Amino acid sequence: MHNSRLITTSVLFVMISGMTIGCGNAETYTYEKKEAKEQFEELYLTKAEFDNDSIKVYWNGDLDSLDGYDFYNDSIVADGHTITIHTSEPGEFKELFFKNDYRTYRFRNLDSDMYAAIRVDMDSEGGLHIEGDEDKFYTDEEKENMANAKKARIVEQARFFSLFEGTWIADDGSYYRFYKDNTYCLEDFWVSNEYPEGENYIHNAIQFSQGRNASEYEISFDYGAMMHNYYVELSEDGNTLNAGGKVLRKGSSDTYNLQDYGSDNGIFKNMPYDSNETPIELTPVE
Repeated sequence: MHNSRLITTSVLFVMISGMTIGCGNAETYTYEKKEAKEQFEELYLTKAEFDNDSIKVYWNGDLDSLDGYDFYNDSIVADGHTITIHTSEPGEFKELFFKNDYRTYRFRNLDSDMYAAIRVDMDSEGGLHIEGDEDKFYTDEEKENMANAKKARIVEQARFFSLFEGTWIADDGSYYRFYKDNTYCLEDFWVSNEYPEGENYIHNAIQFSQGRNASEYEISFDYGAMMHNYYVELSEDGNTLNAGGKVLRKGSSDTYNLQDYGSDNGIFKNMPYDSNETPIELTPVE
């Protein structure tokens, strides 16, 4: 009888100890709601529960659900406002990542008082717009790598600009003028059937990149809330530019009086304006 009680007591002790150990391994991190909500109101994390073989992340915000978002990982499942990450090493989990066609969310430091997050939006022209605390999100090594990449990008942009600097003029008076004014800029005067007198734009902070082959280049710039791209082909001798179905020859604004180009009906004022504004029609000089 005494032995039976001893065995029963021992079993109960082991069961209770096991439950205590199991609970002890689970850790919960509750995030500061105000700080989290200020980052992204549509989606912010409220807490994360780290267990032996999983992490449960709870979220809130203006979004109704995460339908349409892809986690690119079969071990991560979204159910309502809970994201479950199945992993054998929860403490080694580095980043929660999910995206849809135009928006990406990235969360790090889930096992802390306040996570780090960035949101990346892609506009209809492929331009990327980043929101969030990048300084907190990236490691020192990543920041150094990004700084080196930025320096290389500056050198690359300078090389591309050297190929295009100056004025390129078509037979109908259309022209591109590449110049520097704090950033690389493009003045774009274009004659078309819709605008026989020509229309004029100034594009600031343009960016160059290599196209689909050695002679093709992509010129990108902000256009309102989007990025807009021009694709041009540069001849092997670097003296002609194929753009928009026209051949532009390299000249100089000192050699050509750009205001003399436009319509046969008269001379038109060269009136540049920012690309974010609505085009205005060029007015004949009296």
